[in-house]
This record gives sequence, C-alpha cells and structure tokens, in this order.
Amino acid sequence: TRSGKFGTPADFEPVLNSIEDGRDRYLLAHDFASYLECQDKVDVEYKKTREWNQKCLNAVAGMGWFSTDRTIDEYAKIIWNCKPCPRPDPRA
Repeated sequence: TRSGKFGTPADFEPVLNSIEDGRDRYLLAHDFASYLECQDKVDVEYKKTREWNQKCLNAVAGMGWFSTDRTIDEYAKIIWNCKPCPRPDPRA
C-alpha cells in the first residue's frame, strides 16, 4: 500500500498508522497472517480452471438461501418478534 500500488500512499496513511500503532479497533491485522495463508491456497485453486469454475457455479447456485430478504424476515419473526408493516405503493 505504501508503495503506491493501490493509489496515493498518503490516502492510506491514517488507516495504516492506526493499525501499526496498536489502535487496530476493528482487528484488521489480527488474523492477517492466516488471511495470507488462505489467499495462497486460493491462488493455487484458481489455477485449476475447470475445478474453479465448478466451485464458483456451486457457490452461486447455493446463494439463494442467504438472501437478505429471507434473513431480515427471519430476524423479524424469530428474534425481534415483530410483524411486517405494510407500506403504501409508491406508484399509487
């Protein structure tokens, strides 16, 4: 980042300084080593084009269950115990 690879280094200074000075409030660097290890594994898998494409297709096909509409509806019913509030049709 400081090399300028991702843009003007000065733009990233506040973020980098906070992480390096021990003020990593959101723990961005906490598991960075394991992130890099995982990224190395991803790089290896990505080179296996046919297998990678199959994994991507499977991931996309399985995403329907994780829709935000379903999640919000589930939270509303199970966790918050609230019912939907009807809203007027904006086209009317």
